[in-house]
Amino acid sequence: MWRWGERAAVKKKCIDDILATISDVQVVNAIGLLIAALVQHKNLSLYHLHVVYDTASLTGISICASLINVSTYAHNLKRTRTLAIIAYICIFLSFSVVFGVRLNDWDENVAGHCYNTGLISLEYDPHPSSDMIYLGVTCFYSICALLSCYRSGFAIPALARLLMRPFQSDPIQRFIRKLGNPSRLKNTYYFVAGALGFTGLRQLFGYFALLAHPRPEYRAWALMPLAMGQYPLHLYMAIAIRKGNERFLEGDSENNWGFGQIVALVLCAATCIECIRGVSEYGKAVRAEFIPPQSPRARRQSV
Repeated sequence: MWRWGERAAVKKKCIDDILATISDVQVVNAIGLLIAALVQHKNLSLYHLHVVYDTASLTGISICASLINVSTYAHNLKRTRTLAIIAYICIFLSFSVVFGVRLNDWDENVAGHCYNTGLISLEYDPHPSSDMIYLGVTCFYSICALLSCYRSGFAIPALARLLMRPFQSDPIQRFIRKLGNPSRLKNTYYFVAGALGFTGLRQLFGYFALLAHPRPEYRAWALMPLAMGQYPLHLYMAIAIRKGNERFLEGDSENNWGFGQIVALVLCAATCIECIRGVSEYGKAVRAEFIPPQSPRARRQSV
């Protein structure tokens, strides 16, 4: 008899295989894009470097989303996939350094050494200082998110207990009881500040403890907001910087079809094929479970 638990397990395996293939394709695409940009970084404008950076960051976020599901159990991470992710991180970090060096050459009077920032920053933000802050913070966050998602297949129970232990000690509990009676404090402001600070710190430590939880489903739910946190930012930046600089570009329009668009469609074929294969395998598994096994008597008669 077909059980819903078995159907869910088969469905999850098919989805995991699809996500693993999508992740592999995206890693290869990002590595190729970053290598091409590194080779031609002297000929590319700051606008194009910014677009490449945001595109590669979006790829990193999608890799995180795939890793959370695929690497929930450590044995799902193949050595080749691990090496590809390490290569992506190294190349992404190298490109970020090159982009930061190019930002130091910011000059609004030289073509290619600046870009229109009307849609991506405030009017009085200094450039390139604000751009370098954006680059540094988002690059650090992306790498930390990738490493955290890669480690999602490994539980660290001792670390989880260590993070929550300070909030279970006697001095902390006495402090909590003291906060429960604000009349003993001389200033209500200190009471409110202490209560809010303690609550925020406890929630933060609890979140990090959840990242090291022994149960993989707990770690997956904790990692999802960490991985997807900067997705809206990079999506907006990629759209806004292109929209704000489109009228300043020289040469052929970026809307015209060319080699890049065709390559992107060809690379999407692998993802589509994997989706079709996953659905086909799931259908075969469902049909196989509905075929009743032969009885010993029927098997003897068939022989």
